[in-house]
Amino acid sequence: MAFYNIQRRLILRAFTVIGMMTVVVACDDTLVSPERVDAIAPASHAAGTTHGYMSANSIPGRTSCIVTNRAHLIHDADLDGIFDSCEYAIAHAFRPILEIDYDDSSSLPSRRDTHWGVTLLPNTHFRVFYALGYYSDMGVSGKGLFAGLWSHQGDSEYIVIDVVGGRRGWQVARMCVSSHGHHNCKPGWTSGARPRSWVSRFKHANYFSRYDCDRGAYRTDDCSSHDGQSDVDVRASANIGSRIKTLVNCVVHQRPNSYYPPYPRECLWTDPRFYGWHYPRVRDGATGYGSILNWHFPHTPFSDRPIASFQVVCSGQRCTFDASRSSDDFGIDTYNWTIIPSSTRPEDNSRISWKESSPMRTHTFHGPTTLQVRLSVLDIHGRSTDVTKTVSVMGGPTGS
Repeated sequence: MAFYNIQRRLILRAFTVIGMMTVVVACDDTLVSPERVDAIAPASHAAGTTHGYMSANSIPGRTSCIVTNRAHLIHDADLDGIFDSCEYAIAHAFRPILEIDYDDSSSLPSRRDTHWGVTLLPNTHFRVFYALGYYSDMGVSGKGLFAGLWSHQGDSEYIVIDVVGGRRGWQVARMCVSSHGHHNCKPGWTSGARPRSWVSRFKHANYFSRYDCDRGAYRTDDCSSHDGQSDVDVRASANIGSRIKTLVNCVVHQRPNSYYPPYPRECLWTDPRFYGWHYPRVRDGATGYGSILNWHFPHTPFSDRPIASFQVVCSGQRCTFDASRSSDDFGIDTYNWTIIPSSTRPEDNSRISWKESSPMRTHTFHGPTTLQVRLSVLDIHGRSTDVTKTVSVMGGPTGS
């Protein structure tokens, strides 16, 4: 009976692979019409987790991760509004555990060179993008006629994790994994457990379970023979940065069997294809990470200009200038006021300029006058917005 089952499975796989040759399948890891991934609220069930809970003390609190003072930009190398130390802490704490075959994690040419990045989504979730960067896709595993089918240089698989900080510490809100140019997503879980992905042997497609893996790509993916685990590598020097300022784009290093210049390089943000640092490039590559980042690594929301708004309330000749209605996603750094009075009294006819960190300021004039008030608000990235109003200062209470 056991022999019969084995024989039946081999026949089924053979017919499946033959059938695949008659249809168009994205087995070269080319990106196929991906949906834009938007984070969702945390859910109560897990999508490939390990047991355990991550304490809130493992990562700084959410508010401690956000840069709100321009003087602190020295600690935000990619200018995305998140402290560098916090980006690394989040990426390292939630680095996925790969259920992966030993040959895919330790031997050549199946190894990987992983890079990562962290950005902030409009719904206040942090998104971590892990570019796994495998050197090669060895194609269909096993022996026989179809072994090695669809192999190619470079394998741009990836994992995307959305995390959020709350009263119970940091939690996963969503996890997305790539497989053969597509991606699959599941809601997160309420504990701080690290994510887990099952990686198909030699082909590196990611799945949420061994069951899904063994049935992936028309049953040509295989996780049943795995004999090891591996953490996704998170090095501080491998942070790719943000769309405002990239920290790592072109990576040059000496790949095995490339002992002569020019040494191969991959440009993660800009290259249309990814060849896994092979030189010469003699086989097809995979989709470049630049195209993948366009879908999964959105533009930093607070790169927009701040909103400038103010009101002036006068009681007699004493006026309060209030810019508290001005706003920016992550705080305004400076309020610059310029006030030009129009008065017949010399003491009230000189230009007034204030540079404030607080939105409110008061001033007393010596008599009725008309003011041309200009407010310029500056955010922590140096982007500014102006607004101008005409205000009348009368002998009695008035406002605008």
